Amino acid sequence: ATGIALGMLATIYKDRGEFSTAIDLHRRAIAIYEKNLGPDHTRLISQYNNLGLALKESGDPPAARTALEHALAISQNKLGPENTVTATVLGNLGITLQESGDFTGARDAYERALAIQEKRLGPDHQLVATLLNSLGLVLGDIGDYKEARKRIERSLAIYENTVGQENPKTFE
Repeated sequence: ATGIALGMLATIYKDRGEFSTAIDLHRRAIAIYEKNLGPDHTRLISQYNNLGLALKESGDPPAARTALEHALAISQNKLGPENTVTATVLGNLGITLQESGDFTGARDAYERALAIQEKRLGPDHQLVATLLNSLGLVLGDIGDYKEARKRIERSLAIYENTVGQENPKTFE
C-alpha cells in the first residue's frame, strides 16, 4: 500500500511541476516494490514509466530513457511484446527519444507502438491516430516528408471520423 500511495503522490507532484519531489517519491516506491515483490514485478512498469516521464520533464533525457527502457523490458517480459501497456511505454520512450534528438530511435519506438495498437484497437482508434501523428512528426524530423505527410493525413482522417472536424483534437 505504501508503494501505491507514494506512486500516486509522485504523480500529483509531477503534475504540479515539482519534478525533483516526484522523482524521489517514484524512486522510493520502486525500492519498496523491488524489495517486497522482486525486481521485475508488473507494478514496477508504471513506476518506471512515470519516473521516466518525470525525469524527461525535469530535463534529464538520458535518465528518462534508462527508466523507460527498464519499464519496457519488464512489460515485454511479463505482459508480452504486443500488450497495450508495452505500447504505452514505447510511445513514451518515443517522445523522450524524439525530444533528445534520437529521431531514428523515436521512429522505431513509435512504429512498434503503432503496430501493437492497430492490432489491439483497430486501424481507426484515436490512440492509433495519436501514434500516427507522432510518427509523422518524427519522420519530418528525419527528413522523410512524403512518409510524414502520409502518417499525419491518416491521423487527421481518423480524428475527423472519430471526434469530428470541429474537435480540438483534430487540430493538434
